[in-house]
This record gives sequence, structure tokens and C-alpha cells, in this order.
Amino acid sequence: MPPGPFDAETPTSPPADGEVICFCFGHTAGAIREDVRRHGRSTILEAIAAARKDSRCRCAAVHPLGR
Repeated sequence: MPPGPFDAETPTSPPADGEVICFCFGHTAGAIREDVRRHGRSTILEAIAAARKDSRCRCAAVHPLGR
């Protein structure tokens, strides 16, 4: 049976402040929220997107689920 809309990888609530969102660079949900409060947008997510574009992330190597 294919995964449903609430499978194990689908969050059901916002991540806690200390939850690591980016394992490559160690950014937490709380740091991203604070970044948005300070800048009106997330410069952290912009930096992550730029790193991905430049092939500087290591998600497959450092993320617990290999993604």
C-alpha cells in the first residue's frame, strides 16, 4: 500500500526550536524562526538553497534518513 498523507515522514506539527532542520550546516528550527523575525525572511534558507545549487550540501551523507 502506498504511503498515506500522514506517513512517518509527514510532520503533524511544527518542529520544536531545537530540532535540526539542516543537518549539513546544523541549522535548527528555532534559528530559522529567529532569522525570519530579524530579517523578514529566512537568510538561512536562502544560504541553504545556494549551497544546494552549488553542490555544497552533504544531505545523503549526514542526514539520518540519507536525504
